[in-house]
Amino acid sequence: YNGQPVKQVIRLFPDGTLDTSFKTPWTLTQGLNAGSWGTVTHIAIDSRNNVVIAGDYTHVDNAARGGILRLNSDGQLDSTFRSTERIYLTLNDLIVDLDDRPLMAGRLYDHRTSIDSTHVARFNSDGSWDNTFRCVVDGQVSSIRVFSRDTLFVFGEFHTVNSVARQNVARL
Repeated sequence: YNGQPVKQVIRLFPDGTLDTSFKTPWTLTQGLNAGSWGTVTHIAIDSRNNVVIAGDYTHVDNAARGGILRLNSDGQLDSTFRSTERIYLTLNDLIVDLDDRPLMAGRLYDHRTSIDSTHVARFNSDGSWDNTFRCVVDGQVSSIRVFSRDTLFVFGEFHTVNSVARQNVARL
């Protein structure tokens, strides 16, 4: 920021000046790529101005995390947001739906089951995995869009969604 390396999430005011009330006193470490440090690649804002972040990291302050966190509106880690054992090897998109549930699209690896697949995954508002939502894709989802509580679109380069033929665009 202003020519200085910054290894944390920062928030800027509309004029580009630093919002010093947003403080992130934690560090991301151990990216999935050998020798890489933690990197935030996607952010989304929920209805309470909390910040959901995702990226290439496995630990926060040396505590295991699954690549998705929620920050309170002041930048502090939200301790009520549960970490996950599932991590994304490649993350293409992150959004928050109208019920403040994060959705992520990309290549997923589940440490508990050793399953490596392309998914759109939904988390509950507390950060836990939503087992009621299932979306396995043959190909790649580039982006997710929410239009209403019951209308979610995914698009990208894919041929099937949940084993049903869908070319490039699907409504879930």
